Amino acid sequence: MKLIVLIVLILAVCLFLILSGGDNDPTAAIAPTAAIAANEQSNSIRADPEPTYLSGMYDYVASKIQHNTDNSYIVPLRYENEGFMMKIKVGDTSFDVILDSGSSSIVVSGSGCNRCPNGDKYPAPNKKTNMDIIYYGSQNNHVNWVKETVSILSNQGPIFKNINVAITEKIVPKDLDEHDGETEDVFNIFGISPVYGYHSNSSGFWEEQRGLVKSKWAVRASRDSPELYLGKWTERLNAIPVSQLYDITPMESLCNVIGNCPFPVKYPMIRGKIEISTDEHILIIEDAFVILDTGFTDCAIHPSLIKKIGNSWTMKSTFSNDVYTYTDDKHNIDPLDIHPRLVILGNRWMMQHDIGVDWDTRKIGIV
Repeated sequence: MKLIVLIVLILAVCLFLILSGGDNDPTAAIAPTAAIAANEQSNSIRADPEPTYLSGMYDYVASKIQHNTDNSYIVPLRYENEGFMMKIKVGDTSFDVILDSGSSSIVVSGSGCNRCPNGDKYPAPNKKTNMDIIYYGSQNNHVNWVKETVSILSNQGPIFKNINVAITEKIVPKDLDEHDGETEDVFNIFGISPVYGYHSNSSGFWEEQRGLVKSKWAVRASRDSPELYLGKWTERLNAIPVSQLYDITPMESLCNVIGNCPFPVKYPMIRGKIEISTDEHILIIEDAFVILDTGFTDCAIHPSLIKKIGNSWTMKSTFSNDVYTYTDDKHNIDPLDIHPRLVILGNRWMMQHDIGVDWDTRKIGIV
């Protein structure tokens, strides 16, 4: 009789656990212990947890990458944080990076970065013999240079070893943003332009990167489904006759006009005419040096011209005999206090265009 009662009690307990939905999952008690054990492995390089808003995105975009037999590939981008963003891995750590034709370096947040937007951090090297400072448009970073394995999107995409990567040690935030009074976040960078006068062995640095970033690239610029072409151009760009492509302007030409050369990057730059129509003025830059910068959001001109712009403006950019028209408001044009003939066209200007750059032939295509 006692045995029957005992069996009934056991069955009742099992039935209660089943009906309760398994709230007493034993793995819930194990998980914190496992997390503590993982955190104690301070000497190992490990990936930080994925941010919740990126959950599922990493594997999805990895499955969409197109790696072609000619060693070119097409990478899906997304337009977010006012930039074209993609996913890479440095070592075992994944990062969101902004595609930046105004930079030559891959820059990701290290243990000293406390303002990076998604919190991903690569453990900074202990030895600081390779300390350096990188200067570019929106930030300047104290970095350590390391040789690391870098993969596009995930291990399912192309993998490249011994790539030069700048790991941030200390972040120097930009001045207060003039629009909202808040300091801007620091972003990880995927630079795709050659270096210029910055590294002691700039040509060697660029050669080492070329397997990954390629000499020929294109961006299909849109807010909904942007794409990066590495090692090839889009079909629309390939259809442009060679005679209608634009020559890349040598940096030396700009440096001679300015009188010095404070540039670390060979920018994709075209000579052309810029005409800005405002409520009261027509501003003309006859022989402008025009930089195409995917990592820059707005357009930028000399402060003396911005003073004459009203609430809205229309810009006509003329390269050879081709005219590109763009309209925006005053808040989306920034001061560029280097030279009155220098202009930056950012990614908003590029929308609905395919932009192609080929450093081997020194040509730029826009369609």
